[in-house]
Amino acid sequence: GRRISELQTQWSSPADRATDDLPIVIGLDFPAETINRRINARVKLMMDLGFENEVRRLHQSGRLGRNAREALGYKQLIECIEGRRTFDDAVEQTKIRTRQYAKQQRTWLKRFRSHPRSRWLDAGACDAQVLEDQALAAIAELAKLRTRLDIASLTA
Repeated sequence: GRRISELQTQWSSPADRATDDLPIVIGLDFPAETINRRINARVKLMMDLGFENEVRRLHQSGRLGRNAREALGYKQLIECIEGRRTFDDAVEQTKIRTRQYAKQQRTWLKRFRSHPRSRWLDAGACDAQVLEDQALAAIAELAKLRTRLDIASLTA
């Protein structure tokens, strides 16, 4: 048999794994201010399009499960519907919690910045077509790097 430590390679660092096992990671870098502005606009749009009525209808029908009642936006609006906070406060708390969640995601994604086959694109400075072109170029570059690493490992 093999030792368990030999089988637990999923926890090893990327440098310890074969290049074939490493994915290509393309990240989009948005300034926090841009993300926060977009979150605020998105929450406002959701409310303008009737999100409160949807939550009210689902809550009154008893069709919201425990996890759904805790979801961002739902939790705050249910508290409003039940009289535990005002509508304006529910909207503001939805924005705040969503911005906090986005920050947690950005923090978690930082671990991929040091990944040997990753590229992070400045998404705040260009439009979607430019980002697409940059992403495709980065993928092609990283794929060539993989080929060079594979060839180097064969000749070493």
